[in-house]
Order: sequence, then C-alpha cells, then structure tokens
Amino acid sequence: MRRNESPFDYGGFWLTRPYGRSNWYITWADRRTGKGRRKSLGTPDLDEAKDGLIAFAATSASAEPPQALATLLLSYKTRRLAMKRTKSEETASWNSNRLFRFFGRDALISDLDEISIEEFIIWAHTERGNAPSTIGRTLRDLKAALNLFKIDTSWLKTTDDRIAELLGVPKNVRQTYRPSDEDVRSFLLEAMTIPSIWRWSLIALGTGCRPQAAIDLGPGQVQLEEGLAHLNPKGRRQNKKYRPEVYLPPFLLREVRGWAAVHEGEWGPQYVGYSSYYGLRSTFRRVAERAGIEKMTPYSFRHKVATEMRERGVDLEIREFQLGHRRPGGSSSDSYGEISKRFLSPAPDAIQEWMESLDIDFELAHSLHNVPSAVSRSGRNTGAGDEIRTHDPNLGKVVLYP
Repeated sequence: MRRNESPFDYGGFWLTRPYGRSNWYITWADRRTGKGRRKSLGTPDLDEAKDGLIAFAATSASAEPPQALATLLLSYKTRRLAMKRTKSEETASWNSNRLFRFFGRDALISDLDEISIEEFIIWAHTERGNAPSTIGRTLRDLKAALNLFKIDTSWLKTTDDRIAELLGVPKNVRQTYRPSDEDVRSFLLEAMTIPSIWRWSLIALGTGCRPQAAIDLGPGQVQLEEGLAHLNPKGRRQNKKYRPEVYLPPFLLREVRGWAAVHEGEWGPQYVGYSSYYGLRSTFRRVAERAGIEKMTPYSFRHKVATEMRERGVDLEIREFQLGHRRPGGSSSDSYGEISKRFLSPAPDAIQEWMESLDIDFELAHSLHNVPSAVSRSGRNTGAGDEIRTHDPNLGKVVLYP
C-alpha cells in the first residue's frame, strides 16, 4: 500500500496493510538512509491503529511537528494515555476543550502568540469564571504539548502570578458560592432520586472532605464499630491535599452501615458510582439547576461544613484536623499525645447538629432507593423524626437525568 493510498497519515508516518496481512503497520521514510521502514501495530482495528500511530509519532525523534492545534493536543492526550496517566489524560481533555471553545477546532499552532493567549486568559476569566490557577493549568498543558514537538514556548507565560497580574486579581481568588441551609436542603431533596449523588452528598456533608475523597470512599476504609473513616484509601500516597481519618456523625454512620460498594474505582470498591470528579460535577450541575441553585459546586459543601463547625464553636485546631489542613504530628505539641476520638468529637457532633436542623427525611430517600430503612438496620431512628415533615406535593417524584 502506497502512502497516497493510506487511510491515515500523521507526523511523517502513515498506516499501511501489507498484502496478506490483517494487522496495520506504521510506515515511514528513514531520514538517514532514505529507505522505507515499517512496524506492526498488532491490531486489525483502524481506530486503534490510528491511536497507536499517534502515540508512536509523539515519542519518535523523527516526528514532524503538526500544524493543527487539535492534532497537537490529541498527541499530548494520547501520550498521557499511553503512559497510563489516566487522571492527567482526563484533565488534558478538559483543558483542550477550554482552548477549543476560544480558538476553535480548526485553529493552527501558528495562530498562537502572546496577544491571542492574553485574549484567551481574559475570556476564560470574564466569560467562563475561571480562576488564575485554572487558566494556568490549561496553559501549562498547552506548553507541555508544544514541548512534545520541541516547539519554542519561551514566549508562553503560564505562572499563576503572571495570569493574576494580567487580570488584576489576587493570585488565589476563588469564586466559591456559599450555600445557605435552604440551598443544601433543596439540593438534597433533588438528589434523593439519584443514589450515587445522594450518597456522595452525605459523605461530603458528613465529613467536610474534598469531592474526590468522597468519590473514593469505600467499605475498606470505614471501621463501622469505631465509626472511623480513613479518607485516604490504601495504596494512595498522601500529598499536599491531605486526607485525614475522621469520625462519622451518627446520621452518616447509620447510612453507611446499609451501603454496599457499587463501583470499582482506582483504589478499590466505592460507595458511589463515579470514576472521577468530572463525572460527579456533571451530575451535580444538573441537580443544582433543578434545585434552582446553579452557582453551587461540589466544593461548596466543604466550605459549608467548615462554616457550620466554626459557627457552632468547634476549636480551630479540631476544624483543621477534620478538613485535612493539619496533619497529626504536624507540630511539636502533637507528638506528645494521641489524637483521640474524645478530642475530635466536637467536629462530628457539630455536623450532626447542623444536619438535624435541615430536617431531611432519610426514610423517603430509602423508599426511593428501595433499600431497608435505617431503623430496621440499626434499631435506631435516623434523627429525621417519625414522619415526613416536608409537605411539598412534588417531593418523591422520581426524575431521570440524562
């Protein structure tokens, strides 16, 4: 098969299928000898062969730089996938889409310059509400993609400080919506119809953890007898976003006792069915829109829990341990004694008091999910009372989200 007959040509490489062979081959001209060379991709599937060719070209010293921005970003994404960096590959997809919205999918690499990048930064902040740190991550992905083909990036400024200076805003500015009690109540009433978002919400509100930590939580991390949850799953290395061990408030502990794992995640079985933050965020937005609170994000729950603990007089040191802002042994005084349940109890006690004030009918959620009630599981009430207190006639109607 000649090059002009190839179904796919990229970066100086093209696909061929030799006579009598079922698998696709990468074919290219050796620059040193001028002779043709080929390498089997081991697959008869054309789409798989295309991905394999792109991955090969991205790691080849003889690869020709692409001209299209879309091709450049696809090469970077494919390389991340080939390196088994699944979260990086997923993040790269979101960053690529952000760039496509502004530059368009037909944009060329030659369209990129300091002026167009500054226009992108201003657009991302003013039109999309992105913070300097979010814009910075997008541009750092773009820079990495350009570096993949040794394209000059000395002109591309990607630090959060430079972006914040251009926008005239603080470096760490965040546009986090602070939900009211009524916002949280309305969201939970809508979330009742979707088991995964309902479970995630209870974990996030019951612990104050970051969204991804609530996604990852599974049976292997919870000691039911102690009421203790290890938010950092086994095998995951702690990083600057520390995941602490926390004691669960009674409402959450009673719920968890009746849950089974529904999804095999990166670190093992999970209570919720999301693979990543992005899948959660998509459902969260739809539920928030139906509840009439479009500005709320998954991180809003963490900020709300922190606020409720502070307003209920929980000591700053305890709040820091609960939220993962402080690690055991992080100061010299910590090393003189164990961090006990009695010491940390004000945090789950405050969260429990707040949740009871929301007057959520857990029994209704159980009936919607067709699971046994907390009373029958534990012999104790859920704290929501013996009857339905919400008189909304539409409450309980199952809404299917696409």
